[in-house]
Amino acid sequence: MLPFDRHQEILDLLEKHHSMTVKRLAELLHASEPTLRRDLASLEKQGFVNRVYGGVVLTKYTNVHLPLSARKQENKIAKAQIAAQAVKKIRDGSVILLDGSSSSQMMLPHLKHFQKLTIISNSIIICRAAAEMDHKVYCIGGTLYNLDQHNLGSYAEMMIRMMHADQFFFSSSGLSLKGEITGVFEQGVSYLRTAMERADQRIFLCDSTKLNRICAHQLATAADVDDILCDVPLPEEIVRQIGKNRRKQD
Repeated sequence: MLPFDRHQEILDLLEKHHSMTVKRLAELLHASEPTLRRDLASLEKQGFVNRVYGGVVLTKYTNVHLPLSARKQENKIAKAQIAAQAVKKIRDGSVILLDGSSSSQMMLPHLKHFQKLTIISNSIIICRAAAEMDHKVYCIGGTLYNLDQHNLGSYAEMMIRMMHADQFFFSSSGLSLKGEITGVFEQGVSYLRTAMERADQRIFLCDSTKLNRICAHQLATAADVDDILCDVPLPEEIVRQIGKNRRKQD
């Protein structure tokens, strides 16, 4: 395949999925990863894409809050792997807090194997699914954002302040190589900041397309969370930071 044709195929795939890993692109296009990296470097120079750690994002989606239906299609295999890691941290009888992200929703099929969970979420989708599993569910109220089917705003933050969880599983749009966790949706980041205060453990679900990506609104740093679960090995600089501020509080 000529480079021009391969470039067009890459852009077509990214238009459909918004972000992808280099490995997945190589599989779909039957090309080597070094070849794909050269293609992506060329496309980045032309302004079509932004490369991130292990993957690539279509430029026009870099700082846009995509609807949940679109985010569910991004890097699905990686998110499933991360969800499988996440549920290993849960025990029967735990109180868990889940945000409304597509990464947290990937945990849902696993939750049916636990007994007597209490699940707190601002996601209508998560609350409905958890209730069908006969878990105890607290649905955080507030302003309904229909594209994502979750509640945010001052009322949601007021309610979450009255709750307490053993673990909070959440995601956001970017994790810089310096360990800064950022998001593109101001109201969502504000809710997550409040929710982080209400859990004993904070576990960040971060697929590889979010690495080396910086968005407009700062949420936290790697030092403010207890663990970061990713589908690829994290850079050492981030690993060294994880939990530093949490250990100081203890």
